[in-house]
Amino acid sequence: MPTLLNATEFLQQPALFHYQDILKGNQSIEVSRGELAFTYCQVPFIYKLGEKNSTTVEYRNGNSITRDNHNIGAVEAEALFERTGEISCIKMTIESSLIRDEG
Repeated sequence: MPTLLNATEFLQQPALFHYQDILKGNQSIEVSRGELAFTYCQVPFIYKLGEKNSTTVEYRNGNSITRDNHNIGAVEAEALFERTGEISCIKMTIESSLIRDEG
């Protein structure tokens, strides 16, 4: 649960997030105002504030799966940890009430 995040950690302006993907290619992804981004196992994670918790796993083949919680399934976890390159991005919406207002 991302309860250690502060509201100030989310972007105030849109920005490009640059990272190196699993194939060692340089990539960029646009991160909107109110979001934050980081990589884990060379897969970008984008957190955004919202009214309801959810997780969307986006695959390189264009498919995606969305859940109404902050969990990824065993298949997604295995692909992430084994760095198969199947997952292109994981987006999580976090209830605004779970975020601290100050540091």
